[in-house]
Amino acid sequence: MTELSRRDVLKAGGGLAAAAVAAPLLGRAQSPGPGKHVHVPTSAAQVTFWCTLTDIYYQSAQHIVNNFNNKHKDIQVKIVQVPTEATNDTSKLLTAVRGGTGPDVYFLDRFVVTQEAATGVLEPLSKYISKEKNLSGQYLDYAWKEVEFKKTPFALPFDTDVRALYYNKTVLQQSGLDPAELDIKNGPITVERMRQINQKVNQVASNGNYSRVGVVPWFDQGETYTWGFIYGGSFANDKKCQVTPTNSGAVNGLQYIYDWAKEFGPDKLASFISAYAPMHAPPATYPMFQNRTALSLTGDWQIAAIKQYVPSLQYGITYLPVPKKGDKPSTWSGGFSLVIPHGAKNADGAWEFMRYACGTAGQRTYTKDTTHTPTWKSLVQDKSLYGPEHLIFTQKLLPITRSRPPLPVGSLYWDQLQNAESQVELNQKDPKSALDAVASAVNPRLQPYCPII
Repeated sequence: MTELSRRDVLKAGGGLAAAAVAAPLLGRAQSPGPGKHVHVPTSAAQVTFWCTLTDIYYQSAQHIVNNFNNKHKDIQVKIVQVPTEATNDTSKLLTAVRGGTGPDVYFLDRFVVTQEAATGVLEPLSKYISKEKNLSGQYLDYAWKEVEFKKTPFALPFDTDVRALYYNKTVLQQSGLDPAELDIKNGPITVERMRQINQKVNQVASNGNYSRVGVVPWFDQGETYTWGFIYGGSFANDKKCQVTPTNSGAVNGLQYIYDWAKEFGPDKLASFISAYAPMHAPPATYPMFQNRTALSLTGDWQIAAIKQYVPSLQYGITYLPVPKKGDKPSTWSGGFSLVIPHGAKNADGAWEFMRYACGTAGQRTYTKDTTHTPTWKSLVQDKSLYGPEHLIFTQKLLPITRSRPPLPVGSLYWDQLQNAESQVELNQKDPKSALDAVASAVNPRLQPYCPII
């Protein structure tokens, strides 16, 4: 197996986070209610909207489109589902733009907006936004920063998410542990305590492989970013125009992964993920849902998945672990945006739809349908949108969240970090060497875009 294919296996079923977020790749649910169709005049201008979402997330996007169409007789949006293998895969968009057949609106992972803007794939939005009163101030600060390249906006933020530690109360109790220890009111557990919980929960089958584990720290949202932020790391220096994967925090985060793999067996853990979370597994088979793990580093979108697939699951949500007792907890967020690709045939109509979808009406719909978190500040504070579990994310975690650096080489950086993490998980490279290779590969590619602020 290649390093990349190993990485795919290890991340399978957990929502490859290019995301930060492959939560949109989760399974099917009932339609959230697309709304009543109305007669459309033939004179209405059409806006083509390419949407990379699937399943309940696509259904919610369709819900938003139908609501918009019902309100706008002169503009009608046609949604086209364009699935991709990863959320930072823009190959279909690039081919279409070059061929003059691109859409008017595209659903783009926000951390690659800067990259596509830098290469000329996206239309700047300044002429539209200049007519709005303080539009940027209505969005979460980090989300707006992700849509700008050299102080020019190229997208509107759509949703966001936040990472946390979920715990399965049943598995903990079966292992002789008290789930109350992890109640968020008690603050975060330490990374050492998480290791101790893992030792208590682990079970080995007759074939020598794990049949149950406490947690696989790199599964699902246990990315290099996650562990780097946990250990106080940073990943870029805008003033120096450099990526900084070799700072001590990022290295220490991957060192924790390396040591964990060494202690509990990299091959045995890889076999566990292959067995219980293979590629393209149905979402209902997520390991924690099947009582195969006690803990999982994942995001707010799992609330909707639990309600849909395992409503009887006894679980809780708390902070990500911290290096030592008394340390402040950390987390990070990703999310999507809407953009107008270069050469759009109806850019004005595209803007009208984007403004609706990324405003209060569209984001309210998506939040209710999917338990993702809005980027519109006033909606974040609207507690009527959230159940008690989701309030943990909006009230306790969102105020402390961080985000990936928006860079003109964002996808390359992401892929290089993924490969480095894969090598560390398998104990094939030490963290410092693996991250040195990332810096060597990415920084030369970043230089042509300097300065980036």
